[in-house]
Amino acid sequence: MARGVEVSLEELLHTLLCVVGADGIEPVYLPERSVNPVRRRLADVNKADLLLGFRAGVDLRTGLERLVRWRRQVLKCGGRQAYGGITSADSVA
Repeated sequence: MARGVEVSLEELLHTLLCVVGADGIEPVYLPERSVNPVRRRLADVNKADLLLGFRAGVDLRTGLERLVRWRRQVLKCGGRQAYGGITSADSVA
């Protein structure tokens, strides 16, 4: 989710754990790996605003709550079939 506000991976994790009701879980920190050396993540949303007039109106927690609710519904309805029958082979065009 991009909204022009920096969110650390730790904040993202804690918010997601809270949303799914697992906020008592503490992360285990491992040594830094060279696979993804990006230290900060902040999406620039100015172009979407300029060209499309789009601004995100949902905060991180609300967005994650909606995502989790949607995903649980998908799983409840039978997983892949809930996506309208689209398979990975269908989506490659």
